[in-house]
Amino acid sequence: MKNFALITAVVLIALSATAQKKERRTYGVEKMTEFTVKYKDGKEEERYISDVEFYNEDGKWIEKVDYLPNGQIKRIEKRKYAKIDWFGEKEIVEEIVDEPLDRGVEEKKLKPDYKREVYTYEKGEVVREDEYNREGELKGWKTFEYNGYGDVLEEREYKADGELKEYEKYTYDKRGLPLKRQTFKASGELEEEKIYVYE
Repeated sequence: MKNFALITAVVLIALSATAQKKERRTYGVEKMTEFTVKYKDGKEEERYISDVEFYNEDGKWIEKVDYLPNGQIKRIEKRKYAKIDWFGEKEIVEEIVDEPLDRGVEEKKLKPDYKREVYTYEKGEVVREDEYNREGELKGWKTFEYNGYGDVLEEREYKADGELKEYEKYTYDKRGLPLKRQTFKASGELEEEKIYVYE
């Protein structure tokens, strides 16, 4: 009986933590605007709106608009959700992707593309992602560090020889919503920053 009570308590705590993780994602946010800031030699070189996302009442995105630095629309994605059964969550029932800008670039593939990724998990989170080529050779890998809510705090990308290529650091507000993603060169020089504003 004691074992049953202990197992039940553990399951309820786990379910509660999962529910809290999902709930804290919404907070009535209807729109997110992403600003991209490019740096060169440690100085801001360029700043522009790079992405705008709109959300439904469940916190799922319903529209994403990607912008080029000159303000032109690069890509628009729209999703519609509906319940597909009585008990389930709303699922995607329609998706539209539109790239309205003809940039006059003809796509050519010089050789077939291939990528194999292998994931290593700890406590339900991906902590390492290895990438291999067609011949099975390791091309490089990424490592991930998380906070107690399962949000990525740092992502490091390595070359096949183990040399650090670049790393990213993430910051979140008290609700768990991303505020900033900074990309650094291996030397520690800030290369790019993504800033997120919510409405």
